[in-house]
Amino acid sequence: MKYKPRYAPLATCLLAAVPAHASDKTDFAGCDGLEQPGRQEDGMRGAASASPFASASIPAITIGTCSRALASPRLLPTQKLRQANLLRARAAAFLQSSNPAAALKDIDAASAVTADQANDPFFARSMPEKMPCIRVNVLSPGPVHTPGLVGLVGDDEMTQQGFLKHFAALIPLGRVGTPEEIGRAALFLASDDSSFVNGAELFADGGIAQV
Repeated sequence: MKYKPRYAPLATCLLAAVPAHASDKTDFAGCDGLEQPGRQEDGMRGAASASPFASASIPAITIGTCSRALASPRLLPTQKLRQANLLRARAAAFLQSSNPAAALKDIDAASAVTADQANDPFFARSMPEKMPCIRVNVLSPGPVHTPGLVGLVGDDEMTQQGFLKHFAALIPLGRVGTPEEIGRAALFLASDDSSFVNGAELFADGGIAQV
C-alpha cells in the first residue's frame, strides 16, 4: 500500500465589490505585475511591459488596483490561479498597511479558490513570491499514529496493530510518527528558529517520501 502524504501549507493567505472602470486593464499590472488575464485557462500571462508593480510603494494604491482587478469582467471565474495571485498581492499590501485581518481574509480566499490544488507543494511554495511580508513553508507529515488513522480499519485492536506494522515496514525509520513529533516540526516552522526558512517543504515522515 503506497502512502501518499497530504501537504499542509502553514500559512493560511474578499473579493471587494469595486466597480470596473475604463483602465482596469492596467490594474492587473498594478496589482501583481502581470498582463491582463486574456483568455488563457489560468489567466497567468507574462509580465506587463510597463508595470508599476515593481516600484509600487504605497499599499493603498496597490489595494485599490487589486480590488478593481478582482472585480473586473476581464477576470474569468475559471481563472482561479490568477484570482489567487491577485488576492495574495492584495494581502501583501494589506500587511504593509498594518491590516492583518484583511490580509488573512484574502489569504483564506486565495486558498478557497484553489482548493483543488491544496495538496500541490509547488503551488504552496509559490506563495512567498507574492507574499514577501510573511514566510510560507509546507509541512508534509507521513503516517502518524492517530485515532483517525487506525480507525480506517475498524475498532479491532489486533487489526489496528497490523495496520501500523504495515506502515512501519514502508518507513526507513521502521515506525510511524506521533502527533507530538509533527507538532514539534510545525512549531519549528512557526518559530523564530526558522526565521530564514521560506518557500521550503519539510518532510516529517520518517523518510517514506524519499524511497
